[in-house]
Amino acid sequence: MVFSCVYPGCFSKAKPLRLRSKKSRGDSPVKFHTFPVNDPECLKLWLIAIRWDVNTPKEKLYRRVLCSEHFSSEDYRERQKKTVKYLKPSAVPAMMFQPNEVYIQV
Repeated sequence: MVFSCVYPGCFSKAKPLRLRSKKSRGDSPVKFHTFPVNDPECLKLWLIAIRWDVNTPKEKLYRRVLCSEHFSSEDYRERQKKTVKYLKPSAVPAMMFQPNEVYIQV
């Protein structure tokens, strides 16, 4: 299954690990992050950032992802390997508001 970033207007796609070539498995410039369904406050901020209804059921968020293009470099922390970065638990996607904001019910 190919995952697509759900940010409005974003067309980034991610193939599952088993479908990626061995060379590109760790070198992808775009990373994909699942919704923080176990942190209600953070989840609400993510939903607001992508202009979705804050009452969207958790079941509709599983297997949905946002790509790293919507996070700043300050939203990541490095681990032991300098090349591997992880999204901080407090990270929230950058909000890009349009003049006609619409909250989408999924």
